[in-house]
Amino acid sequence: MALETTAIIASVSIVVSGALGLLSVWLALRKRSDEDSLARATRRTTALQLLSDEEFVLVRVRDECILMQNMIATGREKLGADYDHFASEATRIVGESNELLRQVQEKRRTTEPQILTLRAAEIETIIAIAYHGKKLAEAQLQRTLLTKSDTLRSYGL
Repeated sequence: MALETTAIIASVSIVVSGALGLLSVWLALRKRSDEDSLARATRRTTALQLLSDEEFVLVRVRDECILMQNMIATGREKLGADYDHFASEATRIVGESNELLRQVQEKRRTTEPQILTLRAAEIETIIAIAYHGKKLAEAQLQRTLLTKSDTLRSYGL
């Protein structure tokens, strides 16, 4: 009888130990799955945020170009013979800024629905491209602000 009780206790402890082991494995896999889901969501959010940041900066570039175009148009007398050149350049940069903005908006429109199904490595590629685009847009904004400042200062506009 003591031998049977010992065997039953050993069997029960093996079954309980096995069940706890399976539960631990299941919990670990579930946690890993949750972490992967969270990491993918974070990557998606980062990618879309960078695209939004790029778009915002390009909106500022476009607005600064339009402001410069308007200031040139109102300063026709001060610009004299240079007016036609400045007016055509202002029209050109407004067109270019609109095109840059259109491109980033299109990139965001096409990326947003696709990003839900992409693998982590593909999302990382989008993040890298969007980060690069954001930095280029920021550099464009700085150039635009400097050009505007120099032009306005030179002609007292």
